[in-house]
Amino acid sequence: CDPEHPALSEFPTESHSNWQWWDAMSYSHAINLKSFAAQPEPIVRIIDDWFENLPLALIFEVKAGNGKILVSGIDFWKDMDKRPEARQLFYSLKKYMGIDSFNPEVKMEVSEISALIKDPAAMSQAVIIQYDSEVPGFEAANILDDDPETIWHTPWDGDIPAYPHTVDIDLGKEMRFNALKLVPRQDGITGGWISEAEFYISPDGKSWGKPVANGKFKFDKKEKIIRLDKEYSARYIRLVALKGFQDQEFSSLAELKLIMQ
Repeated sequence: CDPEHPALSEFPTESHSNWQWWDAMSYSHAINLKSFAAQPEPIVRIIDDWFENLPLALIFEVKAGNGKILVSGIDFWKDMDKRPEARQLFYSLKKYMGIDSFNPEVKMEVSEISALIKDPAAMSQAVIIQYDSEVPGFEAANILDDDPETIWHTPWDGDIPAYPHTVDIDLGKEMRFNALKLVPRQDGITGGWISEAEFYISPDGKSWGKPVANGKFKFDKKEKIIRLDKEYSARYIRLVALKGFQDQEFSSLAELKLIMQ
């Protein structure tokens, strides 16, 4: 960031992150500007890894419609009473939006901004009810947190449980879907990538029957789609990782989502 930018006038910072940025980075998602016709210069930029080098923003500003918008990937709502750094940064941004210096140069369509807003309702009630193994800090629940930077990882050291690796999920309500999306870990490490998996559904979380779909995946970090033979409706789902790559017995996964295609 530019420490002299008026949006940061009330938030002490250097040109790079330091301790006061830890809170913001812990409660945030990077915003990929790649798909925008006109890419604004971020007020706060996130440096991507050299594999992708994507144009990632944490905070940026644009003109849209007849107004001006400041967009942030930081959660400025959760537990704010316990987050003094977040309160101070939020104060600085709000103060900036009330002065003449808040005058974005780049214009975007309102639809482009709207596309950034995700519907949290689809799997917001989902919880893990059973898994075969996990490592502290790499819990199975991470595949449901809508954050591809956190992962589920089974033990990779010591007494390593062998495949298959299983996770059962209570969706919290009956859902309709016809495909499953798996997101491999995105941190540049290939350890635990899944090469083959099966997918089950259940009416009660106890009886599973035969798999309703299976998938074999390429050795890359792209999202994996398992398409079902028809539309299903279920409250409980099970993912069984059957096999990995490079003779690894451990598995990892960043995200699991049900989708309609």
